[in-house]
Amino acid sequence: VSISLIWSISFLVCIGVVIFSLFIRHWLSEYDHELRTGSTFDYVQRRQLRFGALNTWNVPTIIPILQLSMIGAVFLFLGGWSLKLFQYHTLPATLVSATSGLLLLVYTVMTILPLFFPTCPY
Repeated sequence: VSISLIWSISFLVCIGVVIFSLFIRHWLSEYDHELRTGSTFDYVQRRQLRFGALNTWNVPTIIPILQLSMIGAVFLFLGGWSLKLFQYHTLPATLVSATSGLLLLVYTVMTILPLFFPTCPY
């Protein structure tokens, strides 16, 4: 039951991320839609209005949350997969667990590197 719960949560988080990503993609395409028509003054007013609306609705905050949610869903899936494999055979489960741990380590290092090296592109 716990493995099914982990996989279900992972699946639902992925579906939620996809839905919200589509919303944000639509919002960003609307942001740029017919923005450059008219005079420079009209352009600046429209751009500022749309930029303020994106900030009011916290779009710049939502995007990193979606990224973290997707990464969390992937690691939930890998954890559930490891648990499921341990029920059948320890060798494949150990290999999947070690690979998952390595992926988590690489992700953690790539997340922390820019804190110590400002020129790091990750």
